[in-house]
Amino acid sequence: MQTTALNQPLTNLTGTIEFNRNLVSIPRLSANIGAGQLVATGNLPMFQTANNQALAVKLQDLNLNVQQLYQGGVDGSILVGGSVLRPQVGGKLQLQNGKVRLANANAKPAAKTQNAVVPPVESQPGSENPLKFKDLVVQIGDNVKISQPPVFSFIATGDLAINGSVDKPLADGKIRFRKGSINLITALFSVDSRRENYAEFDSRFGLDPYLNIGMRTTVTEVVQATTTDLNEFAELPASAIGSIQSVKIQAAVDGRASELINDFDKVVTLTSRPNRSNGQIIALLGGGVEKSLQAGDAPQAAVNIATSAAFSGIQQTLNDALGSRATFRAFPVLLPNQNNSQSSVLAFGAELGYDITDRFSASVLQILTGVDEPTLFNLSYDINDQLRARTSVSTEGEAVGVLEYRVRF
Repeated sequence: MQTTALNQPLTNLTGTIEFNRNLVSIPRLSANIGAGQLVATGNLPMFQTANNQALAVKLQDLNLNVQQLYQGGVDGSILVGGSVLRPQVGGKLQLQNGKVRLANANAKPAAKTQNAVVPPVESQPGSENPLKFKDLVVQIGDNVKISQPPVFSFIATGDLAINGSVDKPLADGKIRFRKGSINLITALFSVDSRRENYAEFDSRFGLDPYLNIGMRTTVTEVVQATTTDLNEFAELPASAIGSIQSVKIQAAVDGRASELINDFDKVVTLTSRPNRSNGQIIALLGGGVEKSLQAGDAPQAAVNIATSAAFSGIQQTLNDALGSRATFRAFPVLLPNQNNSQSSVLAFGAELGYDITDRFSASVLQILTGVDEPTLFNLSYDINDQLRARTSVSTEGEAVGVLEYRVRF
């Protein structure tokens, strides 16, 4: 037997099913599903619901595929009530090694107010799935990924109470995130594991959770440094050592998942080290896209966006393996053309960094294409929110130290 909810067919189906007018009795029914097993016992009315009749089903090591909602391993015991034609599923399930896919984040929310309630959506006659959930407890266990493409993807743990139908499930509960990422603009933010990060589901909002998450990322900034020699100021050339520096950006997400696209400024707070204004942070997260468009170079801007998206998967895989303090990033950056000061070159680079403390960090940075740049070894220390000391040493023996003081006007 084959069903769309299972990746593999039922085999070795054995047992007894008795039909007695309106009642279906199952003394015992068992089947194998791949390496897993399903065992069912109990009674269930055919048409009319009876409160004292139910079917107990035990699931062990199943590989489940529930439409586009969940794919992965399932264990647990569920209780099927209602009737055969209109079943109601309760009980408890444990998920492991699977993927939960939430609603498309590009869809507009039904309302924008904090206490807004999702209005019911009328189904076409005959199209409604008769299977309903009734206080089904879902425990999210080991290695379960919750995602809402293209906005976020997390490894999570927690419990959810599920009601509603298979087509329109409703969830209540709290999920905590151990690691994961959110795509904001063209930058990939990783979960800040040093604080509590969670998503809280409320059935009034469907599968649109409230997010309280701290994220962080590192972006590249091209700086035009100024040096002094006996009070005589001179501009360093754009290609000089230290012209490229890393800016660490923190994002605090406080709002519903759908609002990340529709009301970004409302739910996301951006800060950085060294300190930058909100407009500067947005420009840095854009990776030079805005600058390219203003210069009339739309193809270069498009390449910048595409390469940022391509690098995000590699970055996330490596950052998951490196841990919370070590980071790897591959990035595009617009650098001044050494042969033509009026134009820029789209280059690609990579950086491996480590946060020794929350204020003291070290990194190795290499521009891979576009311009000929030596490998840079960087140290940075944030003395306070306005004062920062950093130094860079190149493989060509050049070194520079910078004491940076910034004030917002």
